[in-house]
Amino acid sequence: MACIPNLPVALSSPLLPIREAITDALSRCLVGLNTNDPVLFNSAFTQDATFELNGTVSQALPTIRTDCYDKVSQLDTTHFVSNMHVDRAESGDNTTKMTATSIGRHYRDGKGLKQGQTRLLTGNFYWMDLKPHIAALSPKPQVAQNGDRES
Repeated sequence: MACIPNLPVALSSPLLPIREAITDALSRCLVGLNTNDPVLFNSAFTQDATFELNGTVSQALPTIRTDCYDKVSQLDTTHFVSNMHVDRAESGDNTTKMTATSIGRHYRDGKGLKQGQTRLLTGNFYWMDLKPHIAALSPKPQVAQNGDRES
């Protein structure tokens, strides 16, 4: 999708409110998939993240890239996310829990705007544990553990 500009990985100043910064991790993951942007996708995860998709568990970012990004980013996709719920801990290790639902539209590469094409429409439930990422300009929460189940 060459016509879509790359989005910034780091949040710009002024800082986003913390809840918006938290939900931004899921946005970076899905927009990275939708626009075939590996840098944006990677920015959503810690290096030691765990990602589960339909019972397949991927340990660490390189495996998540192979098992998820390398397959999905090659499709024409659009993911619509809603019903985000954030439960932010104020103590301990500052892990935040977030859930969300989504609908994902998937077509073969280059076929998404053509009528009559074979497609896959999925309904997903995401649940995540996010850990804060210390950055020079702003907080950039990252997914430490993700479960994604299609319905």
